[in-house]
Amino acid sequence: MKSKSLFLSVIVLVLAFVVSSCLTCETKEYKVSFIGKNKGKLTIKYVNIMSKFDSEELTQSEELDKDFKELIDSYMKGDEATKAFPNAKLASKRLFEENGKLCGEAVYEFDGLDQVKIFQANDKCPYMYYISDLMTETYKNSNGTKGPDYFPAIYWDNTSKSLEFSTTINEPDDKTTSLLSKWKANK
Repeated sequence: MKSKSLFLSVIVLVLAFVVSSCLTCETKEYKVSFIGKNKGKLTIKYVNIMSKFDSEELTQSEELDKDFKELIDSYMKGDEATKAFPNAKLASKRLFEENGKLCGEAVYEFDGLDQVKIFQANDKCPYMYYISDLMTETYKNSNGTKGPDYFPAIYWDNTSKSLEFSTTINEPDDKTTSLLSKWKANK
């Protein structure tokens, strides 16, 4: 029994280390645009990309450098953005400034709803996105209808041409620093 609980504790610690990242953003905006039957484009906009200082080993400046390096190496040059929707084609990704904040955008092309985690039982049923899958995100709003807490999903009419929703990730506070100035200095 002791070895089982020790094993579970080790697994939890490893997962906490792997899942924890100091790279964050304020909100994410999702937009699915259809260009044919179950074909289209998913655009995800990351608003106010920030570093969250929570390290005892690094200074705040070192954390900022580390997070900016992760943003560039893993997301912009690497394949981290592909992992979110591995069955869709990552068409483009970019960083840009908007309203004094560093934003990112990833655009995916798909030819099946399942590639972007949208569900529709049949042509007469609504489109559905299961939001409980968003472990680090909190539902903010959408152009659809949010289901009850016991079935956390967003529903859109089956004739919708655009499915949109936003989530909150991390509100800026005294432990977060925008990566805008770092990005501007390295453009």
